[in-house]
Amino acid sequence: MVRQKSIDRVKGAADRLVPLPAITAIAAGLVIGAALFHWLPMPAVRLVAVGVIAAQVWQESGTARKLFITSPLFLLAGICVIFYSLLPASLAPYSIILQAKHLPYIGTQAERYVIAFAMATLLSHSCVCRFAGDRQAQLGVPPHFNMRTTHLFIVASIALTAATVIYFFLNAHAISYLAPIHALFPPLQAFMVIYLIRRSISGNRGLRVLILVTVVAALVAFVAVHERKIPIFIMAAASLYCFRLWGVAMRKAFIGVIVCTVFVVGILQAAQAIQTPATSMLYPELNAQTTSGMFWEFLDGKFLLRQIDTGNCLLKVLEAHWQQPFTASNQLFWLKGLVPRIVWPDKPSVSLGRQYSVRYCGFAAEADHSSSITLLGQPVIEAGWKGLLVHGSILIAALGGVAWLSRDPASLSSATIAALLPWLIDFDQDFAIYVANAVKFFLVMSSVIFIAGLTENNHVAWKIAGKFGFRMR
Repeated sequence: MVRQKSIDRVKGAADRLVPLPAITAIAAGLVIGAALFHWLPMPAVRLVAVGVIAAQVWQESGTARKLFITSPLFLLAGICVIFYSLLPASLAPYSIILQAKHLPYIGTQAERYVIAFAMATLLSHSCVCRFAGDRQAQLGVPPHFNMRTTHLFIVASIALTAATVIYFFLNAHAISYLAPIHALFPPLQAFMVIYLIRRSISGNRGLRVLILVTVVAALVAFVAVHERKIPIFIMAAASLYCFRLWGVAMRKAFIGVIVCTVFVVGILQAAQAIQTPATSMLYPELNAQTTSGMFWEFLDGKFLLRQIDTGNCLLKVLEAHWQQPFTASNQLFWLKGLVPRIVWPDKPSVSLGRQYSVRYCGFAAEADHSSSITLLGQPVIEAGWKGLLVHGSILIAALGGVAWLSRDPASLSSATIAALLPWLIDFDQDFAIYVANAVKFFLVMSSVIFIAGLTENNHVAWKIAGKFGFRMR
């Protein structure tokens, strides 16, 4: 007992002398300065950024919340640093498809701004963790689930799976009024998947098997209808939510990440084999290559070339618009994506990928190619560096509030945010589309969230219901 008290005193003294959250936040701030003001060469900036992310993981791995696992702030930081900096710089010399024209982005100011944005999001995440605390008593227990609601959501998920497949194979996209309905399928299915995973924590083995079959069927259906990003991001969100909800040890979580990566590669290969079989590994002889050569070329294209090309497009945006004047009337450009076309029939399209291909990415107009300039590009086009500072700050602050709502892994709000992760962590999209997807898909999910909240006696859901004369039973 005396020895234990001594250990506790030593730990307490160490915590006072070395406040890890503060150190991580300070380190992230220093990396921002090093990236923006060239305090360090680019290779050192990359390594230090990776080190700060690893330190945040190590710091939170011993806590009860483990907020970083489903925090859109932390995940955005990790995606930016790993996929838009570390991997391109490290693997480019070994690529079998990259050419000299693909390499300008690496080590440029565009890469530095990507890392600075990543560290800003990590800094915000660290602040949320600091004020959220980690007392186990603060964490809620799983709610008392209603079995009828569980069955309803399983049936609804199966119905959505069937509707997804039927819509595609009946070529229903040619019917204009069905397109808005089809757009509801991914967010609704994402919430169903996350809710059923959450439900499995208090279910028996039979229910868990039924939930697993339902979730797998939903993902397979998306792959069968030529979707790629949607099933991958939903699977990633579901896996991360599982790790956090079930309190998986970090070693097992790391193994889980490796397994998920293998599944991601498999999903991409399956999607290519279904969509364009002639260019897939099913027929290497048609491409005058070996199967292994096509496999490595495929990985190069998906995990290296696309990110570098996007970085090069961002670099051109920065060169063309960095000193763009700040005009206040132009700064609500992202609001038009929230207005339904039924209200604004002549609303201009917010999908500008084809224009970016021609203006910033070097594609010919007849190529009909759609490109990305990342979340950072559109604010720069609208208002230069001031636009990036203003809109980046708004985005990071909003995501900080979202992360705050997911403090309790078992809460309905945490499940909702996990269901939105496929759209909250997608760095490879326009700012206006990002905002529109996040808001619109939350509104789409709100009906089923409300049903789940009522059956779990969620006080927010019943407070809303009370305004219409309903009372909690």
